[in-house]
Amino acid sequence: MLAPSAVDKTGSHDSGCDQGEVSQLASYQQELMRDYSDGTSALGRVCWDTKEGAADPLAQSLFILGVKSLSNFMYDYCQVVFDELVRRRPDFVLGYWGRAMCNAQLIWSTERPVESGQLLAKGMAKAGYASLDPVSSAIFNASVALNQWDAAYPACPSSVAAPSSAQGLTDSRLCRYEAFFRLVADALAVHPDNDNAGAYYILGALAVATVKCSSTAPGQCHYTQDARSQASRMYAAGALSPAFLHYGLHSHDFPYEEIYDSGLEFAVAYPSKVNTTCHSLHMPAHLWDRAGVFSKAQLANAASVKGADTFSSEGFGALSSVGGDVGTEGWAPGCALTAQWPKQLCPQ
Repeated sequence: MLAPSAVDKTGSHDSGCDQGEVSQLASYQQELMRDYSDGTSALGRVCWDTKEGAADPLAQSLFILGVKSLSNFMYDYCQVVFDELVRRRPDFVLGYWGRAMCNAQLIWSTERPVESGQLLAKGMAKAGYASLDPVSSAIFNASVALNQWDAAYPACPSSVAAPSSAQGLTDSRLCRYEAFFRLVADALAVHPDNDNAGAYYILGALAVATVKCSSTAPGQCHYTQDARSQASRMYAAGALSPAFLHYGLHSHDFPYEEIYDSGLEFAVAYPSKVNTTCHSLHMPAHLWDRAGVFSKAQLANAASVKGADTFSSEGFGALSSVGGDVGTEGWAPGCALTAQWPKQLCPQ
């Protein structure tokens, strides 16, 4: 277990960030939380210190595990972890944020704003809501805006269909996505080196782009360009957040050589840092296929299948360990160097 650190380390890529008391988690959860000396990690390295977690190390570990799951699009498991967290610690404000965000698959415009809004309202009613650190507060409030049906933002229609209806979701989507993005962008402007603000800036930009720029060519959508620019800045700064690596990869997943080619570094970096989840191991195949490096795409997909089989080998919710050699030090999906992309897909 890493030693607890001060709350003001939230969002930095300092390896001393508070991971809680990992040894108190279930055995398979401990495996999912594992970081290895070779630089790989089961679900990536997350830094997000909290006041509630400083008082309850097990709750902090659950929070970090939940954020890791969310960052890698493990949406179902994300719900399980955050549900466990708020049952254990009902005053854990960011637990309600996390559980609400498990419902938001923004890149595919899939969400449940009514349910999520109710969860966020519970978090806002807790005493700790007023004392969230500035970045956590901004990200929480951005999620409120994402799910607030009658928010008074310029792009919002004056009236929409019932929030439980498909038409209501469609009518309000652009204004809600823009509100989310605007609030995260404000936080990033004040805290430009915060990995969490940076990651959610990328996600917010991509979310708005799904509505405004679904069929535009390169250079015609400043939202996707903003997402890529932020991802590049974070990559150059050595950020380790799995959310940033993941969203950065998605920001380059377009059928234009000038875009996907510049994103191949993310196709290498993401699975070299996150070596257990099905989606994270598969996602690089998108860019390898676009680049015509089919051997690496095949390796990525094979690793993804193995990761999925391993995670579920003993039944969802009843794992005693992740099993197999996925998620262990030195494991990798395979190394295949090519003249087209002379970097290793995996660490040695």
